Amino acid sequence: MLHDGQLAAASKECVEVAELPRQCAMVTVSVVVPAFNTRPLLGDLLDALSDQLGGDAEVVVVDDGSTDDSFDFLVRRATALGLSGRIVRLPCNRGRSVARNIGIVYARGSRIAFTDSDCMPASGWLKTGLTHLADASVGVVQGRTQANPRQSRQLFAHFIEIGTFDGTFSTCNVFYRKQAILEVDGFDPRVVYWEDLDLGWRVCRNGWTAAFAADAVVHHQVISLSPLAWLGWPRHLAYMPDKVAAYPEYRRYLFLGVWVHWFNALFELAVLGVFAAVFDRRWLVLALPYVLAFPRRYGTQGRWPVAKAALHVGWDLVSLWVLLSSSLRRRTLVL
Repeated sequence: MLHDGQLAAASKECVEVAELPRQCAMVTVSVVVPAFNTRPLLGDLLDALSDQLGGDAEVVVVDDGSTDDSFDFLVRRATALGLSGRIVRLPCNRGRSVARNIGIVYARGSRIAFTDSDCMPASGWLKTGLTHLADASVGVVQGRTQANPRQSRQLFAHFIEIGTFDGTFSTCNVFYRKQAILEVDGFDPRVVYWEDLDLGWRVCRNGWTAAFAADAVVHHQVISLSPLAWLGWPRHLAYMPDKVAAYPEYRRYLFLGVWVHWFNALFELAVLGVFAAVFDRRWLVLALPYVLAFPRRYGTQGRWPVAKAALHVGWDLVSLWVLLSSSLRRRTLVL
């Protein structure tokens, strides 16, 4: 039953629904995927799902107002693969939270697995992830995410890697009991960019426990970026203080409770050393841990190693500035 709120609003959205020719008589799990202008990637996604959606599993893809013919492509490809479920189309882009909420409304399974249109679940992902929901107290399970091993990790690119439970509940690879989602009224469209973390922590605060499935693997596509877009990517870190302010328990997944990553701490130590060296050059020793860890973190192999190093230092500087300014704005320290 949908109460007045986010899921009720999603159920009233104007949508077009294409029921796939093959339908399961009894659905226990629904894979929900939002998609917006990602047609070149959707074939890989559906192919990866095709050997996992058996007699009790369906897919619900929500085309969030795409302008690249994604909807027709999805219907044709899913039909050709013999998938069960439905393809839903919104007339205009409403954002990932609304799209996922619509997917939840149209999902028939009592378990919901989320992934994204730029991902490819590895073989056995769905079955393995669901086994971690066998414990009746578990309401959410986060899986492991890796960069697509068939793609090279070029410099100007974006991809997600999650090797341990990190408290983000990233929707590229996460499983929920539908009841746990209904109890907290789904994704909050007012939360921008970290709606997945927000949902996961609301579910946990509501009494459900969380688990991590290291053996439920999703491969994230390596997405090429322009140099300017790559250098500006740290702007997404501006939301980190908001996350911690809303859910202080998330701070335990930061490095020493303060830093986004251990490497951020080394970089800031190096910056401190460089400034202090103006008065005494011996302070430059503080930059040594950063210099030694740099190849492990970024690597400088291939052509133009000095240029690559300079770009990565620039990326770290942008990250520091974004985190400092957003921490001051939110009055919550995250570095």
